[in-house]
Amino acid sequence: MLTNTKKLRGFTIRARDGELGTVDRFYFDDVTWAIRYLTVETGGRSGARKIPISPTSVVHTDWRARRLDVALTKRQVENGPEWADSHLRSTQAMTGYRIEATDGEIGHVDGFLVDDEAWTIRYLEVATRDRWPGKKVLVSPAWIDRVSWEDSSVYAGLSREAIRNAPEYFEACQITREYEDRLHIHYGQPSYRLQEA
Repeated sequence: MLTNTKKLRGFTIRARDGELGTVDRFYFDDVTWAIRYLTVETGGRSGARKIPISPTSVVHTDWRARRLDVALTKRQVENGPEWADSHLRSTQAMTGYRIEATDGEIGHVDGFLVDDEAWTIRYLEVATRDRWPGKKVLVSPAWIDRVSWEDSSVYAGLSREAIRNAPEYFEACQITREYEDRLHIHYGQPSYRLQEA
């Protein structure tokens, strides 16, 4: 299922032996766009820590309780991996980056849709703006030519018109396969499902 990372922030992380804290941030590999770590904020204000855990340790998502269950103990999380990696980027830090189409700026990154089974970013949520009323649309990382981390800009290999006229994305609605098919047809791009088959 595709999930907006905004919805997962604040979810409780429950280890096998009790609650750890809440989901704070998502870190992804800037080459593969795979989510490598969730950070868990533990403790109160004075003793708060941010601890990385691999999303592959998530064994169950309880949407009603807003909780992720992980197959780790508290101790395993506390003694977790070192996560220094030059390819790690924060979704929170990238939110707000300008989206540059092939013919000019079209809006900014407003969120990320993650496949919560493969833990891969499938789409960037783009808030369009210019001289027309803005809307939100989705753009796949596969359609991005490059990201300038220094200039806080994402360069899409798509025209402003293509992005502006894409099927509108509504955060409150679940992404269906029909919507994804319409999106890929609109952009003239193959589905990631075909590439992964």
